[in-house]
Amino acid sequence: MSILKFLVSFNLVICACSSFAATKYWSGATSADANKLANWFDDAAFSVPSTMLPVTGDDIILGAGAKYMKWNLNDVAPGSWTQTVDYTGTVTFHTGRKKGYNGTLYGFTEDNGESRVFKITGNCSLQSGTWTHPTQPDFSSYTSTQAYTSGHGLYHIIANILGDLNVGAAFIANANDRGFSGKSRGPGAGLANSSASHGGYGGGGNDIKTSAPYGSFRNPCTIGSSSTTANVGGGAIELIVGGALTIADGAIFRANAKNTTYYTGSGGSISIIASSISGGGTFMANGGEISSKIYGGGGGGGRISIILTGANADFSSFTGTYSACHMPGTAGTKIDGSGGTIYLECANCWGFV
Repeated sequence: MSILKFLVSFNLVICACSSFAATKYWSGATSADANKLANWFDDAAFSVPSTMLPVTGDDIILGAGAKYMKWNLNDVAPGSWTQTVDYTGTVTFHTGRKKGYNGTLYGFTEDNGESRVFKITGNCSLQSGTWTHPTQPDFSSYTSTQAYTSGHGLYHIIANILGDLNVGAAFIANANDRGFSGKSRGPGAGLANSSASHGGYGGGGNDIKTSAPYGSFRNPCTIGSSSTTANVGGGAIELIVGGALTIADGAIFRANAKNTTYYTGSGGSISIIASSISGGGTFMANGGEISSKIYGGGGGGGRISIILTGANADFSSFTGTYSACHMPGTAGTKIDGSGGTIYLECANCWGFV
């Protein structure tokens, strides 16, 4: 009996030691569904089909020939994630926070099931391609939920990268036009004949009062509101990087509201937390611009925050540009709104841009 126990224990040890992280190549050959085995291969040429879906710790590569992806694998945290310079597709993340809205989210579970995030246990390289989140659901019957009253909405890009993040010049994080939609939606909704507010006030026409700003300047995680003419606000991007964040000039992070003829939505949110930052890139959370400025100003600017957690980190090696603008209207009785907030913080510094 003791010999049998020894053999069983020995076999278990061998099995445990034989479990190594695999490298999985995304193809999107049959659909955008990451939860479909036929879309995964074990080689870059897509000649060796994978025999199992990715699991936590696997290295994921999106390269030449790979198509769009919807990341809908729950509680799977890749060991690393690479989008090569040859990847031109879009990855859509159904990540976010429910806050009373019973919507469907995918990703790694946090906050006792309240949130789902995209989690990477190692490094991430984004040389090309696009990240985005879906458009928000219709909140017309859920205006009493915290998701609505707080301005969080449902969907955000939320990524928690435990290692380093390297962003190439051709990468785009896109949350344009992904805020509250429909006529006058969100806590900064445009009132009668006005654009929406968020980090700043929306513009209005003929002395019409606009909604008050909302959200946090330091930890922005709220989406833009819509205007009285149902023009959508900007969405939300939240990145937490445990290591160094390096961004090449040309990379874009955007959460702008939609531009239109008159009365527009407000800009969304971009929140970056990293140990250190270097390089460049462009960060935008602008209110929507109106082409007929006789109707007053456009949507209020959104909110942008970059916080560095490293003991000796500062912004001396970072040359990126930021904008959370409000587009003014013409002079007269029309009401102009205001820009949003841009906040920077490190161990020995903090302030607004």
